[in-house]
Amino acid sequence: MFSLQVIVPPQADPSSVPYRASTLVRRLRALHHTVRLDDDNQHAYDFFLDPKRLTACLLEAERTLNQMEEGSTLSTLREEYLYYRTGRALLYGANLPKQVEHAWSVLQNRGSSVVQREEAKRIVQHALEVAGLSAFPSLISLHDLNLPYSSESSEHCRRAAVDDAVNPYVPFWRERVGQIKSDRPDAVILWIEVDQQVIPSLTLARMLKEAAVSAEIVLAGPFARFISQALGGSNPWKEWIDTLACGPDLFSGITVQGQPLLAEGTASPDLWTVEGLPLDRYLGQPPVAVLPLAEDDPFFDGKGDKETIAGLYQRMRALSQSEPTLRFYLSTPIFPEWLCELARLMEADGFRPAWGSLVSYGTWLSAEQAAQLAAAGCEFLHFELKGFLGYPDQHTAKQQMTDSWRNARAAGCRVLLSLVFGHPLSDPRDFEAFVSFLNEHQFAYDRLVRFQLFRLTPGSRFWNDPAAYGIVEIGEAERERDLKRHFPFVSRYGVNSAELYPLAAGYIAGLKRRAGDLPTTALKLDDWAFRGEGRNAVSQQANQLPDEGGEEVLQLSPDVEARRFAYPFGMLEQRWRTFLIGQTPWPEAEPLQQSLTYVVYLNDRGKMSVVNSAVFNVIELCKQPVKETELLAKFPARQAESLRSLLRKWKKEGMVRVYAESAAALSD
Repeated sequence: MFSLQVIVPPQADPSSVPYRASTLVRRLRALHHTVRLDDDNQHAYDFFLDPKRLTACLLEAERTLNQMEEGSTLSTLREEYLYYRTGRALLYGANLPKQVEHAWSVLQNRGSSVVQREEAKRIVQHALEVAGLSAFPSLISLHDLNLPYSSESSEHCRRAAVDDAVNPYVPFWRERVGQIKSDRPDAVILWIEVDQQVIPSLTLARMLKEAAVSAEIVLAGPFARFISQALGGSNPWKEWIDTLACGPDLFSGITVQGQPLLAEGTASPDLWTVEGLPLDRYLGQPPVAVLPLAEDDPFFDGKGDKETIAGLYQRMRALSQSEPTLRFYLSTPIFPEWLCELARLMEADGFRPAWGSLVSYGTWLSAEQAAQLAAAGCEFLHFELKGFLGYPDQHTAKQQMTDSWRNARAAGCRVLLSLVFGHPLSDPRDFEAFVSFLNEHQFAYDRLVRFQLFRLTPGSRFWNDPAAYGIVEIGEAERERDLKRHFPFVSRYGVNSAELYPLAAGYIAGLKRRAGDLPTTALKLDDWAFRGEGRNAVSQQANQLPDEGGEEVLQLSPDVEARRFAYPFGMLEQRWRTFLIGQTPWPEAEPLQQSLTYVVYLNDRGKMSVVNSAVFNVIELCKQPVKETELLAKFPARQAESLRSLLRKWKKEGMVRVYAESAAALSD
């Protein structure tokens, strides 16, 4: 028997539980191995979002910005980007470290509204940007990792793992290396499910080997299987990774000292579990498991059949036995009739967890089906739409879509929509009519969650039989991109997949009609979709208005940050706001020259504005409580009316708060 340690590395989405890693541990323990489980993905969020660490990062950012402004020019675009990133971090405000813990709790609170959740995600995202400054130009986020290296290249992954200057995970892993060195397990199994976990995993493996840790290092999990298949079974990181697991099913192929730990086909369906995970830390509360229809086939999209639905039901039952409050999101698009088969199994067994599901495009949900799903505990239905594709004509599509949404809501299920743009069997130029239809019926659904581009993935049915799915040409990958997950293609309509993004950008702008639609940070799970417990409106501090005859005291809202910059920050924002290191080409431009700029940032809305020096002066005066009459007296009488108009606007927008004089004195 072996002493083993299973680690879930960062940087994966924290909204759902990594139940596969927990299940692996349970199956290994059933064979009498000694196994330790660590969800270091969740631990990494705790590490990066630690308030003391964030405070230190902001102090360092202040020093960096001051040093850069002492010079006369920014000599390179890299320096300019550092200046921009540092300036953005400081605009998030000194209160950011105190806000993070509350923001995380808002995301865990079932009563939080969409607006509250989006504001909380923005705060957490800002904090992660600040935490990542020490590894500039790398950028970490709630669901992604951007370095100057590509995870689509095994060689780039190697280079990223040894580049301590831009790798944010080196300080995070030091404590784990010490623990493993002390415990001396026979093997460390790094369980990876998404590409963002590859570079952090290799970083830990490299550090363990450099520390002369004797444990074998095994890379396993769904994405390890993809790597092995993409590379024809070869292991490009042999100096760090002893075994790159790739068996015929999810848990096979893991070997230690030449011995397979789990034989193919020996898994028992009742061993699925979430035991040993920090269930109270995930963003979904109670915790949520995001389940595909089939575990062993990443490209399975059969929409459902009796066997796969029965297997899905068995997994749900077993997982619920390990954690009775566990909720479920079924992440494979499923036909309504097969969802009803799942509901029938639940009803027959008296099993009624909270759950929701993705619904396949081109389908219709009847009132009877919706009622059956709701009676079985379904709380939301997430409809995947690919324009009008899947229906015989536009009229039928519109009728069946709106009927389905109406039936779902009438049964008590929330209705979410995700759009997939660029399917090769549809003409992207016909999407305009679909966007108009959605805008006309925006109150027929609860939330528009995602807008995704169609991706051609090796191993999918589109890849294996391109002609049947409207693909007339598949592009070549660059030679060094040996882990490429998506390939360019040309559809039968003559549309090159490279043209999809600019086309989509215009549609996205036309669809963002409501607060909360198409969020910038889209997590795997939209926890708001589940039923809340007394959902509350966004709480805002009420103005304590003066008594009649009293005098108003004004003070700048704590959500407002105002700063002077030596460089034109508005132009920097335009140049760098959408830049992602490793994904976006560096701009072809010269660094900007110094130009004093005054910037106001509204943290509660994520909105930045450039103002003139006079407006900035008023903002500075409002940082401390000030009577409106005293504020007006500081400016020439001819400016009084325009200043009153400005203050009225700020009061209405919440930029300044109005207090009674006694309340303002207490707040000092």
